[in-house]
Amino acid sequence: MKHVTPAPGDSHGTAVPSDVTPAGQRRKFGWGSAAIALTLIAAGVVVWALMRPGDVAMPAEDASPTEVVATYIEAVNARDCETADALWLTDAMSTGSWCGEATLRDTEVSQDPHSIDPAWVELPAGTQVVSVQVTFDLNWKMLRNDGSLSEGPTQWGYTLRQDSSGQWRLMDQGVG
Repeated sequence: MKHVTPAPGDSHGTAVPSDVTPAGQRRKFGWGSAAIALTLIAAGVVVWALMRPGDVAMPAEDASPTEVVATYIEAVNARDCETADALWLTDAMSTGSWCGEATLRDTEVSQDPHSIDPAWVELPAGTQVVSVQVTFDLNWKMLRNDGSLSEGPTQWGYTLRQDSSGQWRLMDQGVG
């Protein structure tokens, strides 16, 4: 129900809708209102574009452990959780991807993965296992930091092994 006000000089109490001017014309949607509406729409489009996940290609089937780690970090930073999660083994020891939880900036991935004794990660002798060392600047997304790892410069490592098709996949992560 619209608010009504008495018409100016109306002694009979005749009510006139509040969006009608004294000259009897309805008020129009002003340019200021249009500018505000367009600004809000533009801001919404920008926020949507910034929040939209990127699309990171899976590494080649013969990708090295270093290339797999670099692709994983690229996917995390692009919020491409499908690719990031696909780079983890289904029976991984770690809790998995940081996708949607953090960004890893100023990343340096070691080009020299080193072999790990498979017994250290409870795998049978003869299983190829490597560790790839990484440094990055860790930035947690809002309300995602559980307090277990501080933001800022971080030394980290990813443990990888080959899956049944011979592709390197992530199986664990941590300091070291």
